[in-house]
Amino acid sequence: MEKKKEETPQFPMYRGKPLVRCGNVLYYGSMMDRYVVRLEIKSRKKVKDMDVADRVSIQLMRTDRAVRNRKQIVKTS
Repeated sequence: MEKKKEETPQFPMYRGKPLVRCGNVLYYGSMMDRYVVRLEIKSRKKVKDMDVADRVSIQLMRTDRAVRNRKQIVKTS
């Protein structure tokens, strides 16, 4: 009987780093790195027949799980 390989999810890559989306939140970077960027879409607008992000919140976050959530955010834009 042949064993099935456990496949790791293949995320889209941008400049060599994974880009992961969960609803209106996008994460750019690997959890193995020291920091990741969190992009949250705050509002959208219609352009012709497409929804386009209008306001976006950007946060530079630490990936260290030992740090509390509030302390993980290094910079906000």
